[in-house]
Amino acid sequence: MEERWKEKKFIIVSHRGFWGGNIIQNTIESARIAYLSGADMVEVDLCRSKDGHYYCFHDGNEKLLLGEDRPFSQWTKDEIDSRDLINSTGGFSGKTLENWDDYLKIVAREVIINLDRSWIYWKDGFLDELAEKPESKRVLLKSPVSEELLSLIGEHEGLYYMPIVSTMEEVEQVFKQLKPYAMEIIADSVDAPLWRKDVLDQIRQEGVLLYGNLEKLSKSRVLLAGWDDDIFLEKKVHLDPLLERGFRILQTDWPHLLNRYR
Repeated sequence: MEERWKEKKFIIVSHRGFWGGNIIQNTIESARIAYLSGADMVEVDLCRSKDGHYYCFHDGNEKLLLGEDRPFSQWTKDEIDSRDLINSTGGFSGKTLENWDDYLKIVAREVIINLDRSWIYWKDGFLDELAEKPESKRVLLKSPVSEELLSLIGEHEGLYYMPIVSTMEEVEQVFKQLKPYAMEIIADSVDAPLWRKDVLDQIRQEGVLLYGNLEKLSKSRVLLAGWDDDIFLEKKVHLDPLLERGFRILQTDWPHLLNRYR
């Protein structure tokens, strides 16, 4: 996707951009701050309004950002566009949600976009719409593994794709139906099958990049066998054991800190 990536020790993905203060998650501004902090790729979420318009938003955050506990699918474009978003301190930001088309056109100029939660709309023609856009080559789509989703993405060979896998069965199912650009590896412990180096090596030998998620979503949820963003609280951070396992792309909430180690 990026020729210049070959020169980098690993690729940094910033979760929903880099946000805080009056910078709102999943916005062009948060993507810009992520880029300035060293990110090569920005992860962003997709939601669709009641009247069929796509926005950069993670469902479940309606109360947090919009100030009303109503499912996003029940909001109209007019309601969304007129809603003053709540910032990280609980005040009104003076900003509104980003329309997906605007976000794509602007953010794709600087970084690759890792698009999450779009799979909900694949069967409704979202992939066809994306494939027609010149910026589609700057988008890495992701999804859970299912026969239906793999079939849908398999019909669009020109799009970059990354399945989220947590079992050997899912890995085998993916390779049975297509060859992805990357795989997001979920390992809930060091004993997880997908944490075995021989298994990871087999995936890499197929020409697929390994993608690891360092986000610390809660005290009990483990995504990468105990590796998470809390490592930056340590005086010395040693990423070599993770990189030696073959991980090429790392997602974080703290791109500026991760950028120090490459």
